Amino acid sequence: MKRRFYSVLLCIALLACTVLPQYPALAASNLYFMAVNEKIYPSELNDDTIPIIQNSLIYVPYRLFDSTSTGVDLGSYCIYNQSQNILVIYTRDLLLNFNLNTGSVTDRQGAAYSFHAITRNSGIYVPVTSVAAFFGFQCATSYTEYGSVVRVTNSQAVLSDDQFASSASGIFQIYLNDYVRRKQAASDSQNSGTSTGTDTSPSSPVTPPPSEDTDSDTAKETIPVYLAFLLEDDTGLDDLLTMLSRRGLSAVFFVRPEDLSLYDDQIRAIIGTGNQIGFLVTGTADTDADTLLSTLESGNTLLRGISMLQTHFLLADGISNAAGTALEDAGWLCWKNSITVNSTLRLSSISASASQIRLTFSISSDAAIVTARALNHLSSDTYTVRPVRETAF
Repeated sequence: MKRRFYSVLLCIALLACTVLPQYPALAASNLYFMAVNEKIYPSELNDDTIPIIQNSLIYVPYRLFDSTSTGVDLGSYCIYNQSQNILVIYTRDLLLNFNLNTGSVTDRQGAAYSFHAITRNSGIYVPVTSVAAFFGFQCATSYTEYGSVVRVTNSQAVLSDDQFASSASGIFQIYLNDYVRRKQAASDSQNSGTSTGTDTSPSSPVTPPPSEDTDSDTAKETIPVYLAFLLEDDTGLDDLLTMLSRRGLSAVFFVRPEDLSLYDDQIRAIIGTGNQIGFLVTGTADTDADTLLSTLESGNTLLRGISMLQTHFLLADGISNAAGTALEDAGWLCWKNSITVNSTLRLSSISASASQIRLTFSISSDAAIVTARALNHLSSDTYTVRPVRETAF
């Protein structure tokens, strides 16, 4: 244990020795860093993820308690169901259900709690002290010259809170300097876009001729585009989820019910980043609906064990129209693909008369690149990507 302690301390200290330019304190008393055990999370200061204070309580982004997101094995995971607006934080033994529509919080047995989640900066925040205490974690706030440190720990933590805050001060300086630089650059960019020179515009306004594409572009803006991915290989999944998250997009990921146990961690990561899970089944013209419904129900039983959720999204390949109709009548939302996307796709092949577009991607090592390329094309062509929800897709 002593060797591990000093190894951690040495790694942090080496980073702390980095010499950087000094920036103003930036109201350090109001600036909070986050950490889980010996790891600072996330990897940069950002206005969208900095903890906030409300009613004297510190609220943090819920992903601080998600082991998949932080990379630190607290043993807790988070799932946000966007269509129901419900956040679930759970461990093997405990669970908290945050209903953001009603503001209520209940545990696995249905007992209610007085704290609640809030929404800020398009993100969900939870009271860090209350949530940590519920799951048996420790939570402490330390103070440095660069800001306060909100740290959640479990029994695997090596450094004490004071040791961590002192040893990581150099890293906090790096984060703070980078944060100030980015805000200054954004301010300079905004100021440079404001003209202060002599007005050289003509005395009479000149109306440009109408573009031939104006009507078609306006029509495309009203056409929803939905994204789906086939989870038959998890190579490149992490990069793909990061890319979607940075763009503020979500999709549905289809997995075969019999493969659920192979992708349990990946499924939690998919749901935890705001995406949906659906089932992928393959049949023939002779496959009857009852057989498919039995397979799907078994899949939902497994999915509930992995994520505490179930799905009604379905991509059924090769089945008859009658079986498809029976599945829809049973409440399944059948994905009817517009086009399957791969690295050689020419997106210009999308029909301009389509009322909606559903793109299905295969996951591979270059999935993030292929998807980003397709999204850039759609954006330049004025299409709008919409989130996949059970109420509309």
